Amino acid sequence: NRYYMPAWGWSYGTGGWMSHYYWYQYYPIIKNCNDLVTLLEGNEEMADYVAIARTYRAMLYLDLARIYEALYVDEQLSSTYAAQQYKVAGLTVPIVSENTKEADAKKNPRATRGEMFEFIFSDLNSAEELLKDNSHTAGKDVPSLAVVYGLKARAYLWLGGFDEGLYTATYPEVLTGNAAYKKAAEYARKA
Repeated sequence: NRYYMPAWGWSYGTGGWMSHYYWYQYYPIIKNCNDLVTLLEGNEEMADYVAIARTYRAMLYLDLARIYEALYVDEQLSSTYAAQQYKVAGLTVPIVSENTKEADAKKNPRATRGEMFEFIFSDLNSAEELLKDNSHTAGKDVPSLAVVYGLKARAYLWLGGFDEGLYTATYPEVLTGNAAYKKAAEYARKA
């Protein structure tokens, strides 16, 4: 079974195939979302499609942020990992949006957790606004307002696992700790 090692948390390192797998699967889809937003933004008749693209993009970045962020581990469990984790603590993946130029993408640094979740919530808030007052009918492959609320709940649930006050000075709208857990419950009920 080729997923045996990843199930145990192996093969995610620099030379591991799993870390490359997600990277090369997600970013082409993100590019498609960016292209759709660029093409249809401002067209009221196509607002549903912009909302769908933003919802998918937020979902993909939420996955990537959770996969690639180095989380704290006790030094007694893994001294090698613990020694290196502080170099990348709080960093997720580079953000490539519809406004990112090719030259900028080549020197695009990893986004902090605050920057990433500010971007994710921006996409989800936009999608929520676009889907709120229309007769959009969702299918199995088309996100609805409930999906937007579910993604917000999932994002806040992830942020709840971090200490309160983290990034509050730079990103006051990105909640952590108990405040994030309360928001997660609110959006789960809405979903």
